This record gives sequence, structure tokens and C-alpha cells, in this order.
Amino acid sequence: MAKFQINEETDFTPAKLRDFLQQKHGGKKNGSDFNNQDIQQYTMRGRLPEEYGGHRIEVIDHPDYRIKILRIKDLTNGSK
Repeated sequence: MAKFQINEETDFTPAKLRDFLQQKHGGKKNGSDFNNQDIQQYTMRGRLPEEYGGHRIEVIDHPDYRIKILRIKDLTNGSK
């Protein structure tokens, strides 16, 4: 099995993604803070809402890790 690499710029735990979005956007457009349920909904949809970048979310399912890793596609280069 190929070695799995975590990219600290694009790979997040759900809690880290929540904190990243909060820091980057200062909260949701309605003025409330991002919460775990928001991250769960974005993950189920497979992408962030357009107002937060619209990037695709890939769930990394690796047998060596017990935590969920969310990879935000094309986050570093700005394209979707």
C-alpha cells in the first residue's frame, strides 16, 4: 500500500475545517459561527458553499487512520 501523505494546507479534521472557515470568513454570512453540523452538511454535499469558495470536499478513508480527514480540493491554487 502506498504511503499516505497529509497536506497541512488542504487536509483537515472536521474540527480543524470548522476553525479554518471561521478564521478565514469570520463566521457564516448570517452572522453566526461555523459549527460541526455545518461541516457535516458540507461533507454530505461534497463541497463548500459558493460563498465560502465552492471547493470540492473529498473524505479520505484510510485504514491506518481512525479519524475522518477532509481534503479540500484545489484550495491552494484558487481553482475549483
